[in-house]
Amino acid sequence: TFFFFLFLLDADLITTVSDDLALKMKNFHNKEVLVVRNGFVPEEYQHIRIKDDLFDDKTKVNIVYAGNIYKGRRDPSDLLKIIQKYKLENKVNIHFFGHYLANLTEIVDANNAESYCYFHKPLSRNEMFGVLKASDFNLFLESGESDAKGVMPGKIFELIALGQPIITIGPQDDFESVKL
Repeated sequence: TFFFFLFLLDADLITTVSDDLALKMKNFHNKEVLVVRNGFVPEEYQHIRIKDDLFDDKTKVNIVYAGNIYKGRRDPSDLLKIIQKYKLENKVNIHFFGHYLANLTEIVDANNAESYCYFHKPLSRNEMFGVLKASDFNLFLESGESDAKGVMPGKIFELIALGQPIITIGPQDDFESVKL
């Protein structure tokens, strides 16, 4: 916007969260750019109450995703195809929590995954952390498109802080979120 541009004209230094975004900013604005990484406060995650009552069948691997689904960008299709390819449909349950899951119904139907995919309404932050902490794996979805290369969503730091294994779908090996 106009005001953003005016502020940048007078800026001595621009800060951002990743090397890729820093390079883009430097090339666009020709100003010095400092990378300040995101992170988390470990103490914030020490007293999370595990919430596993949503997992009816504890003999199956429970995978949890918390967030929005964007077909073609934050899209679990590759995971669903792997589950189908290796005939793991009876060994896994995937739980999706979020506001915008409309595209997910189409994705699940297209991959014949109705028997092991469950849709849930969003929970409070602390309740969601309890579910994520109780899961066997947490799912991190990000776009594989080049414009997402420098994206460092806070979600990845929350998942790291919770300490559960993370399944990552989407980002390429040279993306900032994968380099963590």
